[in-house]
Amino acid sequence: MADSSHQLPLTDLKITPTAWVAKADVPGFKRDEITVEIEDVKLGKVLRVRGQKNNSGWEPETLTVRERTLANFSRSYYLSGTTFDVNGEF
Repeated sequence: MADSSHQLPLTDLKITPTAWVAKADVPGFKRDEITVEIEDVKLGKVLRVRGQKNNSGWEPETLTVRERTLANFSRSYYLSGTTFDVNGEF
């Protein structure tokens, strides 16, 4: 059986002369479980989208046996040649 706790969200990316628009499907995640960041690196900028969710509903340290894991993902996109300001919305 595949490990579904590390599946990447399906993402569409549209690049125009003035914008990069990304739309990602993250079913089952709440807004506060998703992080979107832009990081400056040597060759430009990197867009990082991360999510982390506790599937069991209980805190990990209170469990005697843990078979359901944290669901998490991380996607990164190098924004090559980006010279415009970066902003976003959820």
